[in-house]
Parts: sequence; C-alpha cells; structure tokens
Amino acid sequence: MKWKESLLVLMTILSVALMACTKSDGYVYQFTEKNVVEIGLDLTAELVAEGVMLVNHKFPWGANSLVIEMSNSDVVLIDTPYTYDATKELVEWIKSEVGDERTIVAINTGFHFDNLGGNGYLIEQGYKIYSTSQTVDMIYEKGEPSRAWFLEHVKSFSDKKYYETYQNLAYVKASDLGNTTDANMSEWTESIIKLMDKYDEEMVKYLIPGHGKAGTIKLLDKTLALLLEK
Repeated sequence: MKWKESLLVLMTILSVALMACTKSDGYVYQFTEKNVVEIGLDLTAELVAEGVMLVNHKFPWGANSLVIEMSNSDVVLIDTPYTYDATKELVEWIKSEVGDERTIVAINTGFHFDNLGGNGYLIEQGYKIYSTSQTVDMIYEKGEPSRAWFLEHVKSFSDKKYYETYQNLAYVKASDLGNTTDANMSEWTESIIKLMDKYDEEMVKYLIPGHGKAGTIKLLDKTLALLLEK
C-alpha cells in the first residue's frame, strides 16, 4: 500500500506541479527539433513537447524516462535508463544539446531498476537525486542489497522545489499492468480512479507511461479496465 500511495503522490506532484515554461516566458529551448534521436545502442529520445524529451531504453525491455528543460535552465531527469552506461550516454547527450554548464537533477519515481538503474553514474558525477520517503523505504524493504547504497544520495523533495507544472504534461507509470510483483492491486485501482476524478483531457495534454508509447489521459481508462479484470 505504501509504495502505491507514494506513486499517487508523485504522479500528482508531477502532473500538477512539474513546470518548465512556454515561449512567452522568454526561455529558448535547446533540445533538438528532430522527432527521434538515436542516442546509443537501444537508447532513443523523442521530442514530445517543447523542451521535453521522452527517452526510451529498449534493454532488456522498453522503459521510459523524461528529460525536461526548466525555465530556470535546469534539466530534470525523471527516472534513469536501466544501466550505468546508458545513463552516461544520456547525460552526455543532454550536455551536447544544452551545454555543460546546466544543472542536472534526477527524480526516481520508484525503486525498480527501470527507475534508478543509472543512479550510480549520477552519484559519481555529483548530481542530486530526489524521491519520496516511501520510495526510499521500499529500496530498504524490497530493493536488492546493491541498491541500498543509493539511499544516502537520494534527497527529499523538500530540499528543493521542482513542483512546477510543465504545461499539461504528466508523468505516470505504465499504461498496462506489467510487473505486479510489488503491486497492491486494490490501492492501484483507487489511485487511478482518484487521478481520473482530478484530471481531464483539458488539464493533461500528454500522458507518459513508464513503459510503452506516450498518449493522452485516456491511457488511464485502459489501465483501469485491466485492473478491473483482475
């Protein structure tokens, strides 16, 4: 239950409060205008909104991350690729796009390796990593021993506010059920219903699942239908 509550809180923070800016703010986005960029082996980036790149790491199976340019010029990485090397490639690509002087921070939305597999590289480079206290608890309770050393580097969201909304872009976990080993199915259902009650198509322009293609808020309908089949 705890990690599902954590996920709901984080989805709410990111959908209501994760902000970069619009052109009217005077900020000039520097990410490529190409639709899809091949960053490395099994690693691609796709421009889904101004200043927002959807990163997909296809190894061992497709998982999504987001890279967002903020209006203060910081770059936020939401979840890492699976591996140290892929995360290194991604960060080097980000720097090639926006410059070495940018501050890069990371947000882990969960405790599986499709959320934090590249944390080791980020820590070596001195980048700050943010998450909820519940996610940190789950690394202790459920994570592999090798993950526990991440804990001293994962910061509380209260340390710095990245709570501003990027237009109508939401980052939400997978639109299908996927790996349910750690899932609380009843709480998951309630969380989806709460999101559907709180947000509509006018409020959320894009919905990014943890796995699979970007879509609209209608992806929640698919998730709910799958949950109700269980």
